[in-house]
Amino acid sequence: MKRRLIVLLLLVFTLSISCESEKTNAQNSEPTLSEAEKSNIINRLETVFSAQAKKPVKFTKSKLIKIDGISYLRLWHEDKVTTTLLNTQNKRTLVDAGVSCTSTACANSPTGCIPDSETGCSECTEDPEDCTRTISG
Repeated sequence: MKRRLIVLLLLVFTLSISCESEKTNAQNSEPTLSEAEKSNIINRLETVFSAQAKKPVKFTKSKLIKIDGISYLRLWHEDKVTTTLLNTQNKRTLVDAGVSCTSTACANSPTGCIPDSETGCSECTEDPEDCTRTISG
């Protein structure tokens, strides 16, 4: 009887650990943006924006975001926000899709003026004229 109880407890313990391991693996399966890729995106866009503005442009903040299941890198500079579309590569790595959208009026909007495909931007409802698409990469 004691032996059966010990075997039963070991079985329950093993199943418990197995379930926790599956949860951890599921959480870790989300694609990630490497620091190197993030730096490449930031450097490339700072170069493009600096050339357009004819003065140095530096991003002051960055954040990886997800909108409707799509990953973006959001970057802040001055009173503007730039949102860059990211593609999933090898199911584990995020890479630059080469299109970004920049706005001042929609800087605080979670969904306005974002890349809606590899060629366009969603409309900025606050000011439809204030959404600029940038192709890079």
